[in-house]
Amino acid sequence: SYSPPAITDVTVDDTAALMATAGAETLVLTGTNFGPIGHFIAVFPVTARYGMSGTSSVVFGATACSVVTADTRVECVTAAGVGADLTFAVTIGAQESAESAVLLSYIAP
Repeated sequence: SYSPPAITDVTVDDTAALMATAGAETLVLTGTNFGPIGHFIAVFPVTARYGMSGTSSVVFGATACSVVTADTRVECVTAAGVGADLTFAVTIGAQESAESAVLLSYIAP
């Protein structure tokens, strides 16, 4: 079996900027154990979620996720939303990362 994925950094469009409330921006997750390039829907689906730490009440699902740099970089599209100090998790196949230590927020409405 493989080691679970781990997130070391989270950015939007390769900057540390805030996320737009309208969504549709490129979410970049950097880390380890993300696997080979691609999205491998049938074999190893790549998904990402984010929300308030330790709660399932406010959870956003990023879309169109794929590994773009083998093992170290996943890109997705952000969902429309609001919130501050959000944590992120990525799932590769059946293995989900721990919540990210890096926090990101939406621009205040």
